[in-house]
Amino acid sequence: MSSSPALLLRPVTVTVPATSANLGPGFDCLGLALGLRNELVLHATAPVLTDDAGKFRIAGLAPGVAWRLVVEADGRSSATVGPIDVAGGRDEPAGLVRLVAAWALDVRVVDATGAPVPGARVVASPATQPVDAVGVAGAVGPDGAGGLSGADAFVRAATTDTDGWVHLRDLAEGDHQVAAEGKGIVATTALVPEAAPGSSRSFRLDVARTVACEGRVEAVDGRLPPVRVRAVVRDGASFGT
Repeated sequence: MSSSPALLLRPVTVTVPATSANLGPGFDCLGLALGLRNELVLHATAPVLTDDAGKFRIAGLAPGVAWRLVVEADGRSSATVGPIDVAGGRDEPAGLVRLVAAWALDVRVVDATGAPVPGARVVASPATQPVDAVGVAGAVGPDGAGGLSGADAFVRAATTDTDGWVHLRDLAEGDHQVAAEGKGIVATTALVPEAAPGSSRSFRLDVARTVACEGRVEAVDGRLPPVRVRAVVRDGASFGT
């Protein structure tokens, strides 16, 4: 049996401050900051390898923490086990984990004219827990050890080649969200149905090209220093005309 003491990665604490909007309907109009906050601390260990019989043991886990096991293997769909509540003074069995064959996805990103879009970042993630093309950077931990949340085991990302293709392998079970973003295109997402285990699927993702807006700012009373101009999306609560 492969056994290793837990090499704990540095925990990450996520703190979200509260405002009066958290009190309920109507309180959001106050716009007051409160002395309340939600705090989430993420822990993780470096991975260990199974032995020839598929057995493993991770020692040194802190009790009182609800751990999850993330299991990965080339050519197989990643899996999670847990939560496992570790109590002090005894080992906690994880049970048997069965891995099924993964599936693959070939995505071609094209614009409205059908021309390929090279250099776009494409991310595939389970539809139940989607990750956008920008947020994937936070899923990977230091030194390739994996992210603290384990999400990196289920996310696949690549950059399109000169013909607009990416080839994503070892996808987890279930339907996937495919997201694409890049210079000169509008960030786009689509739902791709799961392929049979061990098979592959091709998918075309149509994206729109971005456009530019040009203008000039001048003052009636003299020369202006450089001013800031930005574009925002107008909705039903627009503040202007």
